[in-house]
Amino acid sequence: MTLVYHGRLPPGALVNHRAEGLWLHAEPGAFADADAPGRIFAWQAKAGEGVAVAVGPNKTGTLTAPGRAALRFESGEQGGLVLPGALADTARCSFGLIWHPAAADAETLLTLHPGDGGYLYLAAAGGTIRVERKGGGLDLRAAQPDGPVLVICGISGGLVRLAVNDAPPVMASAAMPPAPADLFIACRGQRAGLRGKLGAFALTDVFVWPGHDCLAAPGDPARAAALDQWRETRAL
Repeated sequence: MTLVYHGRLPPGALVNHRAEGLWLHAEPGAFADADAPGRIFAWQAKAGEGVAVAVGPNKTGTLTAPGRAALRFESGEQGGLVLPGALADTARCSFGLIWHPAAADAETLLTLHPGDGGYLYLAAAGGTIRVERKGGGLDLRAAQPDGPVLVICGISGGLVRLAVNDAPPVMASAAMPPAPADLFIACRGQRAGLRGKLGAFALTDVFVWPGHDCLAAPGDPARAAALDQWRETRAL
């Protein structure tokens, strides 16, 4: 039996109850300023302990969105961040984000990178959101809706699941190794190239649930709280 809770879950539910769960939320005080106005080099987690820092090729910092609490990414411009060691086991985890489309495609949203070259990434282009693995073996897709978008990827039991907003997850078989991984934001990794994979979008939230697949069962509290945050973002 599925229980439906009609109240609002507390912010702590956005992460797994383990200490390494993370919620990054764009708000005053969450960013470390760069020398240049309107750019940051670090993003402090709101829940859980962690800091996303600029990747090596991001020499000038990540843009902030004028007049709103959000990070801004531009096509072909390296503004990527990374949460080093965000996930201890890529075979069971989930992660996601709330982002706002721009006129151009978003391209790379998040990348799960275990360091073996076979990274898994979330991307959006041509009206389609997809999760793929470099080198093949996974191509999971869903339509991109209008407005702010919540995208979550869950991995467990040899399955990868993709959920967009409040729609039921789609899934595909894809074994991920039990290995630790970094989580890259708006880029594929530490390489200076791949500018064609860098798109345009605004970002307000990133979620990481190590050791927990919040899409594996209906009514999961972590996903429910992320949906609450998405609905609040839509109402702004």
